Amino acid sequence: MKKINQSRLAALAGVTRQAVSLAIDEGIIPFVMDGRTRAVDLDDPEVKEYIAMTNTSRENRSNKKLEELKSMIVPEERAAIDRLAKHSPKVVTVLLDAAKKVRSEKREPKPPKPATPSKLPAKKSPKPVSASGPAGPQVPSDIDAHEIRRRAQYADMLKKEAQAAILEKRALPRDYVEEWLFKYLEKLNSTVERTASVSLDEIGGRILEAGRVLPEHSMEFTNLILQAIHNTKKAIVKSIKDYEPRL
Repeated sequence: MKKINQSRLAALAGVTRQAVSLAIDEGIIPFVMDGRTRAVDLDDPEVKEYIAMTNTSRENRSNKKLEELKSMIVPEERAAIDRLAKHSPKVVTVLLDAAKKVRSEKREPKPPKPATPSKLPAKKSPKPVSASGPAGPQVPSDIDAHEIRRRAQYADMLKKEAQAAILEKRALPRDYVEEWLFKYLEKLNSTVERTASVSLDEIGGRILEAGRVLPEHSMEFTNLILQAIHNTKKAIVKSIKDYEPRL
């Protein structure tokens, strides 16, 4: 074995070092490790062939891999493969190897199914029914007692965590949230109606005096509505803070 580095091979082949590195990535040239760097064996037949090849031959070899890959995919994806190969040629080799592997796995014969002793379906034993009728979901018969106990413990743990979150006010019951949401909307509606009935008389008089709606009129009315929303929110928040959770 006669090891040489990639720069030396590039000089012998009349190409750039990047071209040699790309050829190694694409699997065209076999490599050997020389410490932490990749080197090539000058006595390897494929390395000798690469040195003897012309640039046109090398390009045709890469194009051949690309065409082989495109023949294995649907036509709609071929344009994307062309763009990918243009920006990152080394990906073509990786995709081609993956496509060949998938195709070979599909061609492998599937193991024969074990013969059944009889084609007649097995008779199912009737499920026992309690005198009071069905009681809750049926537990599959293939679950052992340990698994049933584990699931019951897990469900009990979730229930206790939810109860703890409610008691610590980290979570609110759904019916409580819905109740206060409607309370907020009702209180806001009454506040806006009361504010509008009073403020429209005052602002309306100034609008009539001015002969038209001025920006300050619009701003004043908007501020009144925003103030009503803010006051309603503070009242609701205070009530929620006084909430005492119950289970």
